[in-house]
Amino acid sequence: MTKISRFGASIYYGIIEGDTGATTTLADFVIYKKKDGLPPARVASIPVSRPGNVLVDPSGKLHVIAFEPYDVSICGWCGSLVHYEYANVQADDFSQTSRTVIRQALSPTDEVVNIRVGATSNGQGHLAVSYGLFLDPVSNSKTLFLYTKAPNGAWTEQKITQLPTDYWYPYVVYKDSGRAFLLPVQDEFVPGPPAFNRYYKIPFFSFDGASWSESMLFDLSQDPLAITDQYPEIAEQSELFERSNGEVIAIYKDRKNPQNFEFKMRFISALGAVGPETPLQWTNGRKVIWIRAFEVGTNLYFLAIGYDTAYIVKADTNEIKQVGFPGMRTVSYPYLSSGRGGAFRNHLPTLDLLMFTGDQQNYPSPGSQLYQVPKQSIADLF
Repeated sequence: MTKISRFGASIYYGIIEGDTGATTTLADFVIYKKKDGLPPARVASIPVSRPGNVLVDPSGKLHVIAFEPYDVSICGWCGSLVHYEYANVQADDFSQTSRTVIRQALSPTDEVVNIRVGATSNGQGHLAVSYGLFLDPVSNSKTLFLYTKAPNGAWTEQKITQLPTDYWYPYVVYKDSGRAFLLPVQDEFVPGPPAFNRYYKIPFFSFDGASWSESMLFDLSQDPLAITDQYPEIAEQSELFERSNGEVIAIYKDRKNPQNFEFKMRFISALGAVGPETPLQWTNGRKVIWIRAFEVGTNLYFLAIGYDTAYIVKADTNEIKQVGFPGMRTVSYPYLSSGRGGAFRNHLPTLDLLMFTGDQQNYPSPGSQLYQVPKQSIADLF
């Protein structure tokens, strides 16, 4: 998901509030605007059953992609995908200018939208949203959906059907050329008993506006742990990021050793050609959980988050610096204002980080942490 975006001297981010933990009640997806040097201001709130995506396009319009359940008292994961637009937030006018249902739920028990939604925008203001579906009622198959929208156009649906397994949690890059890159992960439910989910494969999909192509980046389905389903959650993606030169990087992890995840990276050309796998050996022994990417000038950097530590790495030299974020919680999920990259986001002089803890011991009041870091201070570390 994209939960934080920057435009000029302001950032916009979304937080779930009022969540009781009950599956039959709604919470609020609250959007905040924070101008540099000022406290955050609450600007919008949408009733949801799951977190949403927060995007700001190059014209400064705020977009929220939300999942809205048909009837949360019956099913919290059966609902519609909805796009909210706020066109005048740069003038501190937070009135909603449009609400568009991207895909409509027709009943409280039919799943036509998966709750695991990825979203992004490109340098021309086009939006892209993606999710996988266990059963597309039209093709009667496992399907990966892609919805795109031009600034003044309607949402358009594309999909790749007849997939061999469930591919969910798609990371989305939408290039200025109109080409979309998707990086989901296998998330196949096995009813058991005991019930569990298989995470063995990470494919890469490219859609050029007319046709789909697919490459398997990482496949552990023949590993002994996978064959016996002894430890089914062993593959996970971590980043899909577009550099200013149009090249894209994909980062994913081998989780077979829960004490030391092994991270891998591939370079992908602007046209979708996939390069060889490279191990990120600097992660060894550091118990890294997540890696995100960003640029400072023309240089690529990584933010790596461990259990209770954080590192910044200069990609071309593998030089690594441990950094401190005051108040950072254990097992934090980092969201960066660099988003999925692209030249219009990469040129911003500030890197903003929104962190949420995934550590159960920090609940029921986990809080969130927001950090704003001048990119020049990052460059000065090296």
